[in-house]
Amino acid sequence: MTRKHLGFMMIGMAIIYTVVELLTLKQGAFFNFFIPVALVIGGISLSRGEQRDEKVFKKKNVD
Repeated sequence: MTRKHLGFMMIGMAIIYTVVELLTLKQGAFFNFFIPVALVIGGISLSRGEQRDEKVFKKKNVD
C-alpha cells in the first residue's frame, strides 16, 4: 500500500467514524471532533507526500 492510498484510507475512516458517531449520539452528549480531524490531517499529509522509495524500482544506469 502506498502512502497515497493510506492517506485516502485515513480520510475515509474519518468520514465513516464521524457518520457512525453522529448517528449513535445520545441526547445531551457531546461529540469529540479530535479523532476525525486528526485522521483527516494525517490523511492529507500522507496523500500529498512524496514517495521516498520510488527510486528503488528505477533502473540504474551502469556504464
